[in-house]
Amino acid sequence: MKKQTGIVAVVILVIVVIIGGYYGYQRYSLSKNSNVPNTAKVDKNVKEAKDAVDKATSTKSKEDISKAREAVNKLSAGEIKDSLAKRIYSIDVNADKANSTANININDKADKVKLDVDNTTLLGFSFLKISFDQMNKDGYVVKYDGNNAAWSAKFNCFVLKYEGKKVLSEFDAKKVSVEKKAAQ
Repeated sequence: MKKQTGIVAVVILVIVVIIGGYYGYQRYSLSKNSNVPNTAKVDKNVKEAKDAVDKATSTKSKEDISKAREAVNKLSAGEIKDSLAKRIYSIDVNADKANSTANININDKADKVKLDVDNTTLLGFSFLKISFDQMNKDGYVVKYDGNNAAWSAKFNCFVLKYEGKKVLSEFDAKKVSVEKKAAQ
């Protein structure tokens, strides 16, 4: 009887070790595979992002630029994502701008103020771009709703930076004030 009890205990122990080993192996295998990205899915996302950026580059429409930005945001960090993000950022959207205009008086002549919003940054902020006829960085002080706008050589206009994504309809050209700088 002692011998049979010993054999039963050994069999139960062997079964427990086998089951534990099996589940341990499954757990290890699952965690190992979850760290490896599915290359087919990654390749598909990269192709979709490249195609979207190519389309946005050729059409320059805000809708295509937005879709390209979304596709690039799905990519994991790396050189490909950085390269595509730079291409999106450099797209000139002048062809599809919706500008808001208002008459202002600068030196007794009516010029038009143009507003545009640039959301092409992937860093989570927007630029309000303010431009007008005969503008230059040295001759004027430009404010929007009392906030000083800074000259941007990159955009070749005055800009204000806002957190989050903004749309053009949030801004009113009547809130722009332009003053000629005092002679020094």
